[in-house]
Amino acid sequence: MSIRSHLIFAFLFCSSAFFLSIAKSQQRYDVAYHFEYDSISISASKTFSNKLTIVNYMDRAIELYPEANDTKVLQGLIKLPPFIPLKPHETKTFPLKYISDRQTISEARQEFSIKLNSEEISLNIQPGRVFFTKLDLQASLLIQPEQPEYFIDQSTGLTQFMVRIVNTGLIPLTFQLQFANLPSEMEIVGETLPMTLPAGEQSLLTFTARMRTKRIATDVNLTVTALEAGGKQLATCSIHILTVGNVTRFGSAMSLQNQPYNNMFALRYLNMDQNIAIYQLQGYGNLGLGNEKSLTYRMNMDYFRSQRVFNIYDSYLNYQTEKWGVKAGNIYENLDQYVNGRGVRASYKFDKLRSISAYAVQNNYFLWNEMNTFSHRGGVLGLKYAFKSEKNQESSLVYLHSKDNYRTVRNHLFSGKGYKDWSEKQHLLWEGGVSIEQLDADGHQTGLAAGINYTGIFAGFQVSSNNYYSSPYYVGLRRGLLQSDSRVLIPLEETKSVSVRMSFMDNRPSYQAGDRNYFFSSSSRIEIYELGYRTALGRIKVDLRPYWMNQFADYHSWLELGTDAANWKSSSLRTVADLNFFTKNHRFSLHTDYGYTYKNTAELPIAPFHSLRVSGNYDHALFGINTFVQINPYYLSDLFATYANANYRMYSLGPNTHFDAFAHNLQVQLAAMYSYYGFSRSNNFSLNGNVRWRMKNS
Repeated sequence: MSIRSHLIFAFLFCSSAFFLSIAKSQQRYDVAYHFEYDSISISASKTFSNKLTIVNYMDRAIELYPEANDTKVLQGLIKLPPFIPLKPHETKTFPLKYISDRQTISEARQEFSIKLNSEEISLNIQPGRVFFTKLDLQASLLIQPEQPEYFIDQSTGLTQFMVRIVNTGLIPLTFQLQFANLPSEMEIVGETLPMTLPAGEQSLLTFTARMRTKRIATDVNLTVTALEAGGKQLATCSIHILTVGNVTRFGSAMSLQNQPYNNMFALRYLNMDQNIAIYQLQGYGNLGLGNEKSLTYRMNMDYFRSQRVFNIYDSYLNYQTEKWGVKAGNIYENLDQYVNGRGVRASYKFDKLRSISAYAVQNNYFLWNEMNTFSHRGGVLGLKYAFKSEKNQESSLVYLHSKDNYRTVRNHLFSGKGYKDWSEKQHLLWEGGVSIEQLDADGHQTGLAAGINYTGIFAGFQVSSNNYYSSPYYVGLRRGLLQSDSRVLIPLEETKSVSVRMSFMDNRPSYQAGDRNYFFSSSSRIEIYELGYRTALGRIKVDLRPYWMNQFADYHSWLELGTDAANWKSSSLRTVADLNFFTKNHRFSLHTDYGYTYKNTAELPIAPFHSLRVSGNYDHALFGINTFVQINPYYLSDLFATYANANYRMYSLGPNTHFDAFAHNLQVQLAAMYSYYGFSRSNNFSLNGNVRWRMKNS
């Protein structure tokens, strides 16, 4: 036999042995089984289904019984029987059906595992099989402002606003609030560190918006965004912060983007006095044009009757196709700098996961303005390359070149962020950047930033740690910031848990001589060391968190203080007590924060003193009430609002009612709010109402 024949014979022999081994491996079990789907995407309150196929390779009848392996696989609407008889060589398929509720789903990616056993020890049964569910988290978190508009107190430059966060989903959500479209002349004070909200619960958070100087009168369309650890946006809402002297946004009480309609238009008339009468036209919508094409639009236009002038602002057209898109008008985005103004964003999509965008934005809030003449304040040119993971987590690289004519500053910024799954329950988010800042007069400074956020879920505890550093001259949003916030949560029982938290935030920005922001070059530091305990007493959820807080503030060259620096220190022992009670017709929440300040070098008031912050809310099917009380300062920055010899007191109380009539076609809402500010000796009262009639065909 030739060598060629030997080779052919060897090849055929090996191939036969290989295929026989595969056939043998496929038949090595007496009983085999598998699910139809390995992974299923689900939504809250919706049903989902799968199928289990079982094959008996034996020449005789057998009987099996299933085990759930500590999962919910045997607790569905349609589930497996307790015993499964199979005839010789019989194949059976069993449908499985579940509902996505809190009794079934408790994790974002949940395992359903099945294992089949038999009383016959000799049977060789395939090991357990698993399928997973992926829960849509984006639609389960709601952010709702208590009012759509808040007015800056003209005597203090402050306003307090409240944001309600509701977890309507099936699992606890950990997220962090961010405020977009924040101009440099305004700052937000309040709790913006990561928080966890259990399923079905809500929280009412209080923030203070403060103008850095009273000489600036502007309106801000503030966007509040909740981001999870990987940077994915879970929810967003808009709040209008208004000044009385600026009426461009006054009267626009309806937040169009939060209404349950694809397209809306509104015409309003506003009369403030003899000289200010305004017609307002607003529109918002999304038009599906087919073939993955869409047109999103927003319009806000004011006509001042006496002055006979037009203003157009907060307006855009956004046209998107499968491969490219263009947005023209007002552009609002967070690219480690807030890109906020009028201009164009053009995007090209390489595929569903990768895209590149170019920005050309002028620093001007108005698209058309005949009321006032503003000098050109510069603009931004930028590029952004973004790519998403299969879990919709975005990583990106950004370059921005910006020019600020008011500050006479130009800068270059390179920044990036990324997301990585270390394992199924361990996630890492990183970010960083470098920048160069140049003064038009002369001089330049370099800056850098880096941050790492980690979350991990283990058998007996959960860990989250957010860490960020930026140098004093870094031109990103968090200039001169050192921040670390770490938490450990240890579940005890189904409704009980304990937690430990350590938080440190040191903000020390620096500005070059000649930069006008030099006048706001101040520093502050807050340290918090906290223990927490959460439990439930029937329908009442209780959260107790005692903590120790140290504050340091070093304010320089503020207009209210002259040239003298204020170097203040404060130390407090505080306790947070939260109560939440929810039924079908009643919702009650009470957030209290009581503290004993034993050290306060500002001596306003003189230590020791007690302080209290209380925010409460009650909603019934017919009526409700909101309230907020603060006695004595909480933050050191609160002292800037206090007149000489004035007590720091704040009281707000507002009832509301809402009802339907005529088969829910008529919807009526009425609300009143009274607020008293002891630190500025001022008060205000507001009354507003809304009547809506639903016509046919929505």
